[in-house]
Amino acid sequence: VGLSDTLPMVIWVRNFLLEQGYNVNPAIIYQDNMSTIAMAKKGKSTNERTRHINIRYFFVKDKIESEEVTIEYLQTDEMI
Repeated sequence: VGLSDTLPMVIWVRNFLLEQGYNVNPAIIYQDNMSTIAMAKKGKSTNERTRHINIRYFFVKDKIESEEVTIEYLQTDEMI
């Protein structure tokens, strides 16, 4: 849920910079939950317990496929 809440702001900032003429690489979003990363990349739930949040992850999956963002694993204790 946190990933799908954060992504619109990341996309907005990236698009703003592109409109200003900056050459911007895909945004990197660091995530410490491997299940969330797997679900975001597949765009669907991985089991029965998470099927109710499918719709939120279609947006995330679309942005990953369009290479606007990438999601990378980072351990919790390494995050700021």
